[in-house]
Amino acid sequence: MEECHKIARRIVDFAKEHKMGIIMEDLKWIRQRINYDRMLNRRLHSWNFRRLQSYIEYKAKLKGLPVVYVSPKGTSSLCLICVES
Repeated sequence: MEECHKIARRIVDFAKEHKMGIIMEDLKWIRQRINYDRMLNRRLHSWNFRRLQSYIEYKAKLKGLPVVYVSPKGTSSLCLICVES
């Protein structure tokens, strides 16, 4: 079984067990925004993030869980330790 399927199943099972919906960032245009050096670009472009999202969405819908996509703007920030450094 592919690793993305296993991860998606665990996420959906956790959400179902705790009676939660699933919220994910809308990463539709992330590949077009990546522009670092050649090595880092290669690593970032090889991620399976969209495949994982589609598996999560599919499995969540089978279990009757809502899935919501939100804009990634403002969802990442520094942790308290990093801010104080």
